[in-house]
Amino acid sequence: LNITYAGNIGYGQGLENIVIKIALYFKSKIKFSLIGDGSSVAFIEAQIKKFDVPNIVLMAPKKRNQLIEFYNNSDVLFLQLNDVDAFRKVLPSKIFEYGSFDKPILAGVGGVAKTFIEDNFKYGYIYSPNDSSGAISKIKQIFDLEKVRVDNTSFVEKYDRKIITKLMVDNFTSKFKNI
Repeated sequence: LNITYAGNIGYGQGLENIVIKIALYFKSKIKFSLIGDGSSVAFIEAQIKKFDVPNIVLMAPKKRNQLIEFYNNSDVLFLQLNDVDAFRKVLPSKIFEYGSFDKPILAGVGGVAKTFIEDNFKYGYIYSPNDSSGAISKIKQIFDLEKVRVDNTSFVEKYDRKIITKLMVDNFTSKFKNI
């Protein structure tokens, strides 16, 4: 199972708290591709060496066209926000990026992001941030999918950039109609 994360790899994501544990649990059954840079990269690299974890690959940030290729070749798209109160009130743009691909989303999030994924993705697998046992359980559920095709067409149609932009412009201009 190829699991891909792309973005910042720092305290805000807390990947260092979870990916090593998950990778060690599943061994050769999964491969993590972590694409990006940030303050936690060196720590994750050290943990990979310390525990001899061959199924995590760290890569430098990629250009958009290269990321699309990685996403298309992935089985699961992964994100996590660290367990911080402030992160329960944010909706990462990464969700919209991932939602444009027909892939399951594995997400360690709470609050607004959790509700948004639950409301918009049939194949959104949510666990509590930093909860490796919860993430492992969700990955086992994804393994059970096998060849189920994920279809995020309705999400893409609902949140297309052109549609959102038009709604924002309409909302903005409606405020000034009577001026």
